Amino acid sequence: MAFTPTVILCNARDVGAKDIREAEAFRIPGYFKPFHFISALEFGASDVYREQHFQHFLQARFDKLVEQGQDPDIW
Repeated sequence: MAFTPTVILCNARDVGAKDIREAEAFRIPGYFKPFHFISALEFGASDVYREQHFQHFLQARFDKLVEQGQDPDIW
């Protein structure tokens, strides 16, 4: 049997949450590549997750790095 970790990011400012599901900001199921994992942490730490899908956030982050002349290592 194989298992992968799941990381659940919760919004600590959501004091009125009744349970973990209500406080959950973002869930990282299984393995993410480093670029995607760091982006997911940034996504969950900001309030952007309330207004934007992760895929759009990730693409915008990638595009911004390319625009700055950096080569995003998405491995």
